[in-house]
Amino acid sequence: MAYDPSGAAVGICRVWRDGEKVSLTTPGVQAAARGRGLRRALLLSVCQAGRAAGATRVTLEAWGDTPEERAEDEALGLEIDDFTPIYAASRL
Repeated sequence: MAYDPSGAAVGICRVWRDGEKVSLTTPGVQAAARGRGLRRALLLSVCQAGRAAGATRVTLEAWGDTPEERAEDEALGLEIDDFTPIYAASRL
């Protein structure tokens, strides 16, 4: 989880470990907190924690990420295990 200075949650990254493999989903970041590097910071912190726990492989389940976000993920050395595009914007 990531929090803003007031303590409100603004980002999350789901992670699970299976032996030497750590799997994660791409981070969710509130709209107001996007564009500040929080997504990348969440990914890096998860990778660092996985490495400290003995993980030798990291896989990523990507949900609706842009081509630029996927390129950033691959540049970090993340292996994209599953990519699910989101074709329509939510109108909530």
